[in-house]
Amino acid sequence: MRVFMFLMILTILTVLVARIDAFIYKSDLITEILKILSLAPGTNKWMVFVFLFIGFLYTIVAGIKGKLQKNGMKS
Repeated sequence: MRVFMFLMILTILTVLVARIDAFIYKSDLITEILKILSLAPGTNKWMVFVFLFIGFLYTIVAGIKGKLQKNGMKS
């Protein structure tokens, strides 16, 4: 459930920012989403993606740990 919520929040925020950019720059939504998600040389977007990946891994580990603890308490 945590992984689903992480991905849902990430998707919603990405679309929201892309929608705002599309409005400001008079562009379409797909173009702005691709600009947000693209890695251009010389930018520091890779740091954002690294921390997103670390957060994604943390939610997976926390979800597995929570399921193991929940199943361990029942037996």
